[in-house]
Amino acid sequence: MLSCSPAMLLFRWNLTTYAVLIKGRDWDIEDLTRRCVEAIERRCRGAQEGIDWYVAAGTPVARLSQLPGCFSAVSRTLSYRFLYSDEHVLSGRQAPSLDPGEEERKLQKLNTSAIDPARIQHFLRTGLPSEVEDFVTEYLDSIGEEAVGSVLFCQYILLNTRFAATAYVEQEGLSRDRLLTCIGAQSPVAQIRTREQMETYMRALLTCAIGLREESSAGRYHDLMAQTRDYIEQHYTDDSLSLNQVARAVNLSASYFSALFSQEMGKTFTEYVTERRMERACTLLRTTRMRSSEIAFAVGYKDAHYFSFLFKKTQGCTPRDYRAGGQGGRR
Repeated sequence: MLSCSPAMLLFRWNLTTYAVLIKGRDWDIEDLTRRCVEAIERRCRGAQEGIDWYVAAGTPVARLSQLPGCFSAVSRTLSYRFLYSDEHVLSGRQAPSLDPGEEERKLQKLNTSAIDPARIQHFLRTGLPSEVEDFVTEYLDSIGEEAVGSVLFCQYILLNTRFAATAYVEQEGLSRDRLLTCIGAQSPVAQIRTREQMETYMRALLTCAIGLREESSAGRYHDLMAQTRDYIEQHYTDDSLSLNQVARAVNLSASYFSALFSQEMGKTFTEYVTERRMERACTLLRTTRMRSSEIAFAVGYKDAHYFSFLFKKTQGCTPRDYRAGGQGGRR
């Protein structure tokens, strides 16, 4: 539905998230939004079990200049997924209704599940640096103003966050010393009295922990891409080589591997493989007397005409002209 509707523009938001920009008139924009959300929900609920998915719906705006504000609002709405994991479809209208009831806001009747350290650790495992501010805001909102306004409970919340972050870092084998250095640079917990001070402390702590995770991930991605390049080098001459095949070889889903490859390599999987095959074809044209059809087969193409088409598109001349030293060929 999304790909065929001119009113809906699908684009990648970040590595694991897609966004849909919906265009419509005052009288049909809400209906288009509802149909879009329902279509996504049906597709996600029909997918295999074990996949985490969430849909955040924004509110319509009348001008292009208002889109940044709409984007910020829906980003905040999406951050509710870390606090209300059972709610898969979120909207600006729904989010307030997800807050604990007024009675639960009272310190003496506090719902202790609101300060479950597992929420902090779940965010540290999957959240983005850009989501820290919204997460901290919604996390404190979910606990309640009365609790946050209590000096003693304020310190308890901060210590709980600190212990959760420290435990996460240790479980992931990250640098505990660097996290403690970051904590040491903040105001002592005992001196924090206001919500603003709480937010500053928590944001710095969570940002540091996520930064350590990102550094570690970058190292793992480097190793993963090295493994990927080695696999492609060994198999690029096979006409059956595919993205799905390589994704399986490195134990990733095809969609995640595709996004990660493009991010880390600066080009798509197909572009990379085509480039490697053309490099080999150029070498064979320069150093052998093999026919173009033989070279096509040698570098992974069954169809010699398609090989010639790709060669001219990428190298600027035909294989024959390249071999003859044509000026269009790249050297």
